[in-house]
Amino acid sequence: MTNEWFYVVTGALTVLLGVILLVNPAAGALAFVITIGVFAILWGVVLVLFSLRLKQLDGGLAPRVPRA
Repeated sequence: MTNEWFYVVTGALTVLLGVILLVNPAAGALAFVITIGVFAILWGVVLVLFSLRLKQLDGGLAPRVPRA
């Protein structure tokens, strides 16, 4: 196995994070909420950009049905 030091560092940081969250759970909850909020904003932007891209491709994908 190569780069096993990465697992040691990751494990140590995870234990440190767990101790910090046990000592100060309010800070952990706030960080969790902020992370979810940032992710939701970024995912929304990605979906809007993806929909605009799909709208540009709409011309060649499916035949248009005439309205009555």
